[in-house]
Amino acid sequence: MGPTLAGPSSREVRVGHGLMNPVRESIHVVHAVPSITRTAGGTSTFVAELANHESLDPCTAVTLLMMGSSKQDLPLSPGVAIAPPLRTRPTKWLAETHRRRGIDLLHAHALWLRHTHDVLSTAQSLGIPTILSPHGMLEPHALRHRAGKKLMARLLYQDHDLCRTDFLHATALPEAQTLRRCGLKQPVMIVPPGLDLPPRAAMRTWSPNGQREALFFSRIHPVKNLIGLVSAWAASRPHDWTLRIVGPDEGGHSAAVQARIDALGLGNAVTVSGPVYGPEKGNLFASASLFILPSLTENFGIVVAEALAYGVPVITTIGTPWSELPERDCGLWVRPDHDSLVAAITEATQTSPDRLRDMGLRGRALVEEKYQWPSVRDAMRAAYLWALGRGPRPDCVMLAS
Repeated sequence: MGPTLAGPSSREVRVGHGLMNPVRESIHVVHAVPSITRTAGGTSTFVAELANHESLDPCTAVTLLMMGSSKQDLPLSPGVAIAPPLRTRPTKWLAETHRRRGIDLLHAHALWLRHTHDVLSTAQSLGIPTILSPHGMLEPHALRHRAGKKLMARLLYQDHDLCRTDFLHATALPEAQTLRRCGLKQPVMIVPPGLDLPPRAAMRTWSPNGQREALFFSRIHPVKNLIGLVSAWAASRPHDWTLRIVGPDEGGHSAAVQARIDALGLGNAVTVSGPVYGPEKGNLFASASLFILPSLTENFGIVVAEALAYGVPVITTIGTPWSELPERDCGLWVRPDHDSLVAAITEATQTSPDRLRDMGLRGRALVEEKYQWPSVRDAMRAAYLWALGRGPRPDCVMLAS
């Protein structure tokens, strides 16, 4: 048994000679996150959806503490409490909330922000156990982005926070291994993001002939390797296929991608457009014959699971933790270099529609088995209870060897 924080033991109630179900422990968790907005990317979406599903459990109270922008445009359940916007340090709010309601856990998401440091430090001073989710921000490629500012943050507070937090959360085993390579010894909760499974009626409908579309749906950012994808598409030039690139532009990178498309003469085969949400997003997945995420690195890549949920086979890279794709025969998992992407695109676009459909169905089965929100929420709750000393260590918790 690894190190745990002191807390009451889980209780059982016996009636006569029988054993009833254990009394469910109540937990109040505060999720501290920079913002809850669509434009903030996967971290915001993960926290909002986790909070929504946690709030459905009558034994879990959830509060969101937004440490940066108070703007909120992601849907939240009525059961999720929202702390008032904090424009100064959070000491007073956390102390008063802990005194009135009790806070069992402070779960902070993302690195590098002074707000995150202030929240963690305050929680620790109040004796509240802390969990920190880096969300891929310690991966080598992420550390190289704005390296000077991150070095300053590391010297001032970030390394201190990483070493002092009680527990760490990773979305996949490769991210947990990155945390260990950084020298962090705390228990790591390995819990992936989840998704709400679309109905089968919304899945990809396959036809044997006609134009087919490959889809990229994510941030348009250099880490996504879109210049490499466009170059590989030009080298492969699959017959009767188009490539659609959809997502929010970051730092003007859409212009660089479009310039590459124009330089390669792909104007009729590859398009770039801005973000879509809601039903239109589902329609994009449902109309795709192939999904491609060519990223240099991803801590998880929830869009892969979303594509699989719609029955769409996937090409992604070993920079993502999706080794299950070839294992479950629902996609290709390749190196992010030019030749590997060309070979993968060529193979997938020359695959028969029947086989692509079957691959997509196996992908849907994988998501049904492992990545739906109820099972993800339950895994996180089991990890929380163990962290509080109120339950056994679940399989998702990795201890330092």
